[in-house]
Amino acid sequence: MKTELLAPAGSMEALKAAVSAGADAVYLGGAAFGARAYAKNLDEQEILSAIDYVHLRNRKLYLTVNTLLKEEELEEKLYPYLRPYYEQGLDAVIVQDMGVLKAVRSWFPDLDIHASTQMTVTGSAGARFLESLGATRVVPARELSFAEIQKIHRTTNLEIECFVHGALCYCYSGQCLLSSMNGTRSGNRGRCAQACRLDYSVVNNDKVINDSKSSYPLSPKDMCALDILPDIIDAGVYSMKIEGRMKNVTYAAGVTSIYRKYTDMYLENGRKGYHVSQEDKNMLLDIFNRGSFTSGYYNSEKGKNMMSLSRPNHMGVKALQVVKNDNGRILFKALTDINPQDVFEIDSDNAYTSGDSYKKGSTFTVNLSRKLPLYKDRIIYRMKNGSVTKEIAEKYTSQAGTLKKPVNMLFTAECGKPMKLELEACNTKVSVFGASAEIAGKQPATVESCIKNLSKLGNTDFTAGKITADIGTNVFVPVSILNDLRRKGIEKLTETILDKYRRQTVDE
Repeated sequence: MKTELLAPAGSMEALKAAVSAGADAVYLGGAAFGARAYAKNLDEQEILSAIDYVHLRNRKLYLTVNTLLKEEELEEKLYPYLRPYYEQGLDAVIVQDMGVLKAVRSWFPDLDIHASTQMTVTGSAGARFLESLGATRVVPARELSFAEIQKIHRTTNLEIECFVHGALCYCYSGQCLLSSMNGTRSGNRGRCAQACRLDYSVVNNDKVINDSKSSYPLSPKDMCALDILPDIIDAGVYSMKIEGRMKNVTYAAGVTSIYRKYTDMYLENGRKGYHVSQEDKNMLLDIFNRGSFTSGYYNSEKGKNMMSLSRPNHMGVKALQVVKNDNGRILFKALTDINPQDVFEIDSDNAYTSGDSYKKGSTFTVNLSRKLPLYKDRIIYRMKNGSVTKEIAEKYTSQAGTLKKPVNMLFTAECGKPMKLELEACNTKVSVFGASAEIAGKQPATVESCIKNLSKLGNTDFTAGKITADIGTNVFVPVSILNDLRRKGIEKLTETILDKYRRQTVDE
């Protein structure tokens, strides 16, 4: 059974961390035509580099072109915008506009097209229609049930991509016009002002019927589909998508790592071996949650339980309880394990950062301002888990550059013949040649010294695999020659691998 774990990449750092955490593919936006215009989108050179980065690690990159375009944009701007990415080997574009779909299929016949969830595909008939137009993947409306997804799977050859984690739109399939009508910022142009995350009064017969505990009636909780991941895969979903291009690198790497773990668990062990730990759920809550999680519409869960009525942003987790406040000398009880650098929200302007570890159930005292509203029995929420942030940084963020492919090498040096270095990685072989080897005057080359030097791959996309040196008797091998062969060999290997993805220039 094939599946894909698809992660968001709002920056190059997030992209590398998500790949390091186990993403099979990443999606990102560029300088134009993306549904997250206010994200820190990558520029052209960064995207070109990102395409090479993922390909050298056998991953994929999809570009969002999922806004509605104006006539002059479609005719004059879209083609030159996409062309360099297409030539570099872009794996797919994600589109909402039917005109964009038709144009991309005409301009770039071999480029995969993913129909965005904002196309509002709600059934098999719509999916078949998009397939007839050349779409290769469909991202159905998030409101579909398992049965509706299964029918699309049975009746089309399209790959199906569904969201498994992250923010939900209040409006059907993200087709919201409220931001545009209220403030001229259209979500279909990538400028959503998130009107659903604002506070509102709910009025019935001229009477306000909600209070401060339910002042965000349009704000859905974030989705977490860990518990139903086997059902999603069995329904025919090929790509499991994590929402969050506006989120930070901790989110991108942390959430990806958890879903990588459980995707592999199910694929390897089946339902009997599938069990989600509370510890991992807690980690996701610590990373980001809006009033806990919902499993979305997969199980037809609708209504009040899907909404984060009291808060529209990260709620954190219950962590501390005020036992006593003696003029700013606060006695806290730990409701969960507390770590150094945990951050706790006191109010919108004030936070407290832990400097030590405390076990769940223990008490400790800190000195804080007497003006803070820390009354007896108040519950304080942790907004940042220092231990989780540190663990993710050490495993995925700081180590992102170490996710390298092993390269095997064979070095040959025989007097009177050009020295030769053969390299093999990613099912690709190349050879480079140096000057003719000469008889050594004092210090002949040794196998050990040559292998040691060739292993120094430094800041490249490769790590040393099996390295062999076939050296004749009494042969002199200058270190400069070895360095040059290694550098040229890695450059040639890299370009040869990437050439498999790149395409010839396409004339309009």
